[in-house]
Amino acid sequence: EGIYKIHNGWSKWILRNAMNNFLPDEIVWRRDKKGFPTPERKWMMRLKSEFILLMNENANELMEFFNPELLIADFDLIVKNHNIKSHFLWKIYNFIKWKKLYGI
Repeated sequence: EGIYKIHNGWSKWILRNAMNNFLPDEIVWRRDKKGFPTPERKWMMRLKSEFILLMNENANELMEFFNPELLIADFDLIVKNHNIKSHFLWKIYNFIKWKKLYGI
């Protein structure tokens, strides 16, 4: 039998087996495993001026991917409205930083 990421209905099979001798069974074999939440909304509110500056500085090359002007105009609405997934602004912010860093 090989090692599987998912095995017999158990997710995170490799991780569970690796931690089996280090953590209690009630933790290792829980079925409700989740990733940990990150506070993207808070981060984006703190990074608002930098985000807007980055969008404006790189607007021409970003138009290929999205409308920077529209994202800037709707920034507060996106971040504050819990019905809108604000994490995509965090992804865009990181995309721009990555694009600049690697010159792509």
